[in-house]
Amino acid sequence: MLKEESLLEDGVITQLFRTLADLRTILLELVNGLYTGQVKLEMNPYKKNTFGTAL
Repeated sequence: MLKEESLLEDGVITQLFRTLADLRTILLELVNGLYTGQVKLEMNPYKKNTFGTAL
């Protein structure tokens, strides 16, 4: 019984670490996408403002 329980706990722990690693990669991809998206979004209003002041 004790061996089976320890094996079950090991399986749960490894599964937890796998899900944490997956979440980490997903978060890194989201942060990279948002960062590149924010750079583009910051540049577009800046261009619009310069055109607005030029007019």
